[in-house]
Amino acid sequence: MIPEIGHYALVLALGLAKTTFDHNGKPNSAAEHDLGAASAFLTLEAVSRGMCVHQMIGIDPDKVMATFAPGPDIKPLTALAIGYLGKPEHISQTYAARDGKPRERLVQSEILL
Repeated sequence: MIPEIGHYALVLALGLAKTTFDHNGKPNSAAEHDLGAASAFLTLEAVSRGMCVHQMIGIDPDKVMATFAPGPDIKPLTALAIGYLGKPEHISQTYAARDGKPRERLVQSEILL
């Protein structure tokens, strides 16, 4: 369990961007975009199966590289906790209040010209 977010994480995954192409070794300038898209679709799939995903930017890239040695052309960027929503009583009141609020989005006129 990750107490600060109140989820039972079955999986803790790392989001890694491969900064070069395998077929020619040239730089992949879309690597971070591709990781974002993959993370978004992973989240949609998890939600469709009744699960939750908590994406986190606060990782230590140097520790990831030292621990897993993914290769010199790999850039650690994120982590994703994947699991089922926990019970509000298992987390602090601050997080329970925040997580229990309805989601709010900007109206289209505030974001589109």
